[in-house]
Amino acid sequence: MSNPYQSPATNSTLLKTDEPVEQLNPLISVWLHPRRTIRYVLKVHPEKFVILFAVLSGIHTNLNRAISKGSADSEAFVSIIIAAVIGGAIFGILSLYVFAWLQSISGKWLGGSGTSDELRTASAWSSIPAIVGLIIALSHIVFVGKDLFSQSVEPFMENEILNLAYWGSVVVETLLSVFAFIIYIVFVSEVHKFSIGRSIFCTLLSFLLFFVPIFALIFGIGFISA
Repeated sequence: MSNPYQSPATNSTLLKTDEPVEQLNPLISVWLHPRRTIRYVLKVHPEKFVILFAVLSGIHTNLNRAISKGSADSEAFVSIIIAAVIGGAIFGILSLYVFAWLQSISGKWLGGSGTSDELRTASAWSSIPAIVGLIIALSHIVFVGKDLFSQSVEPFMENEILNLAYWGSVVVETLLSVFAFIIYIVFVSEVHKFSIGRSIFCTLLSFLLFFVPIFALIFGIGFISA
């Protein structure tokens, strides 16, 4: 059985019009066959669900951020949810375009061939496990409510079984986010047609391209105003 996470063959391309299209359900196949999945998506419907997945992923990120910083200790519950949804949607779409563009640049420096469009598709579809994590996060909100966003209250402390179930689901949600990142690395490797190691380096380089100028600007402003 072939390894679905192994490096792609260097003499192949993502789109071959003379080959029959393998029928897949990418929502299912992405979990076990990420390379086949991204090839299928890019060949059959490269733009399908891209914005939707980016929005949902952004909302998940913003909800987790609000939970981790205990937003309910200083903000109204409704305000937290509205900010997470609207801000998450904007963040998801912006990060989708910015990091796909940076990945295309850093990838080309490393000998890759992926375009910004292909990398946007890869980024969006790799977030499927994280979107499943969003469903878990929403269930937490339903059952715990405002206390979920408070650092002064621990959910289900009065019920050992519910408390264990809650923290177990938190672990599952975290693992889903990690798995989403792994799939993303595999997708980048497939799109750029280079190794997993180079894909990891490409991703790190993209983060540096984004954060270094920001930190340099902040440092420069602080130095000038000092």
